[in-house]
Amino acid sequence: MNVITIFSPIASNVFSIVIFTLSLYSTTTLTFLETNTAVLIGNPAQIKTDKETISAQKNITYYPAEQKAIAIGNVEAIDKSGNKIFSDKMVAYFQKDKSTKDGMTLDKVNIFGNIKIVTPDAQVTADKGSYLPSSGLVKLFNNVIINQQGKGVKCIYVAIG
Repeated sequence: MNVITIFSPIASNVFSIVIFTLSLYSTTTLTFLETNTAVLIGNPAQIKTDKETISAQKNITYYPAEQKAIAIGNVEAIDKSGNKIFSDKMVAYFQKDKSTKDGMTLDKVNIFGNIKIVTPDAQVTADKGSYLPSSGLVKLFNNVIINQQGKGVKCIYVAIG
């Protein structure tokens, strides 16, 4: 079991917690030992790995035993290349990775509601989707609209990567 040490369960100043070396940032953190969770509330709350940052305006609930985070409310994920994913809700799964500076890496992401993906080459919107960072595979479902080089395509499903 991971141990989360918080100096002030409800703090008004910004602080960070490191679990393994996954960094969690918030203005207020609530921990629930009976469910082994940490709820990050911030403007925004953030989880950072060596390669990605996930931010949420409402909150991020982190489950250390499952290495899972659920981000809610104007969620934004950005990678080191500047690619961005926006959504209403994001469920991120992490895995230990000794090859990274932080020792953790993003394994899989499920995204829901008002999805917008922005890269230097394209912008894509959809209702729900998934992303596998290791392979770069993105799957998007329902109301998919792809805008690339001034051209647009609408479809129900697309797999990119």
